[in-house]
Amino acid sequence: MGMAPGLPRRTEPAPRRGIPVSFTPGGPSKASTAELAWGLILAASKRLVQADAGTRRGHWRGDAGGGGYPLPANLAGERLGLVGLGQIGARAARAGQAFGMDVLAWSQSLDDARAAEVGVRRVTKEELFETSAVVSLHLVLSARTRGIVAAADLARMRPDAVIVNTARAGLVDQQALIDALAAWLDGTPIRLVNAR
Repeated sequence: MGMAPGLPRRTEPAPRRGIPVSFTPGGPSKASTAELAWGLILAASKRLVQADAGTRRGHWRGDAGGGGYPLPANLAGERLGLVGLGQIGARAARAGQAFGMDVLAWSQSLDDARAAEVGVRRVTKEELFETSAVVSLHLVLSARTRGIVAAADLARMRPDAVIVNTARAGLVDQQALIDALAAWLDGTPIRLVNAR
C-alpha cells in the first residue's frame, strides 16, 4: 500500500502499518468549512431538524411529537459574533453580511485594521458573547486558544443564542459545555452545535 499523492508527510507511517489513508483533493477547504458553519447556523437558528422531524410525522409547524413552536426569528438585523477572523472567519463574515446581520469579531490578536478590512466591528470577548444571536468559532487550536470559550462565556450568551464550532472541540472548555448542556436539559435555553 503506497502513499496517495498530496497527503501530508505525517501520514506516511500509517500505510506501512497496513492502515489505509485517503483524502479528498481540494477539500476540506476554507470555503467548505465556512459553508458547513453556515449550514449548521441555519439548521440551528431555523430549527430545521425539528421541523423536518415534525413534518415527516404529519405535523405542520411542529416538532416530532406534534408540539408547536414559534416561528424562528430572522437573522437579518441580528448579531453574528465571530471568534477568529482569519480566512474562514472572513468567509463566514461575508455570509453573515449577505444575510443582513451586524457582524462582530474578537480574537486575542485581532486588531482594528483587520476588522475594517473584512468590514466587521472588533469588540471585546464579553460583548461578543453577551450580544450575539449566533456565535461561530474560527480559531486554530493551540496552547493559547485551548479552552478559550469558558463557562463564563457560555453563561453570558443570550438565552436564544446559537453557538457553532466548526474549528476544534478543544476551543471550548468541555466541562463548561457539559454543564451548559445539563442546564439546558433542566430548562435553560442554549443551543450548541459542535462539528468537531
